[in-house]
Amino acid sequence: MVRVLIIEDDSSFGQRLTRNLSLDGFETDLATDGAKGLEKLSREPFHAVLCDIKMPVLGGLELLSMVREGKAQGVDPNIPIVMLT
Repeated sequence: MVRVLIIEDDSSFGQRLTRNLSLDGFETDLATDGAKGLEKLSREPFHAVLCDIKMPVLGGLELLSMVREGKAQGVDPNIPIVMLT
């Protein structure tokens, strides 16, 4: 099963994404900001990430930069990340 991490601070939009992806057969998890998303990425295996750009604590562009530059410990720097706005 394909696991997707959704990183979205708008709870209603995050729940809609979760519901729609689940209906299409994806397994999903939800984080409410970039810092929590990085924590989940470092602890659990995911195949892809859907990430909001503007979020509190750690924004999506900062998260993307950290992952791609290998600064996110335990996170595959090549994981597909789709930015949402």
